[in-house]
Amino acid sequence: MSACLESTGRLQGHHVNVGELQQALLDQGYTRVDQAHAQPGDVWINGSVGHTELVATPGATQLIGSNNDAPGHQVISLAPGQQGGYYYHLDSPTS
Repeated sequence: MSACLESTGRLQGHHVNVGELQQALLDQGYTRVDQAHAQPGDVWINGSVGHTELVATPGATQLIGSNNDAPGHQVISLAPGQQGGYYYHLDSPTS
């Protein structure tokens, strides 16, 4: 997730650990919003702060995620939004 955000100018730095990514989002101007106010491009982090996905639709009814399905293999998927967890929104990209 951080590589995607970094390459589009929406986050500075690469953060491998989800907890570190969550702190970087807050430090760089993201605010926590509820699911109803999540917008495409926002970041979702699960409640255990162990996985993150990108919000694909208004209200986070769908999320885009990357998951390992076998050693060394990633699958990108579009899945229904999830209740719970944390949603982070950036009003304007960082400079």
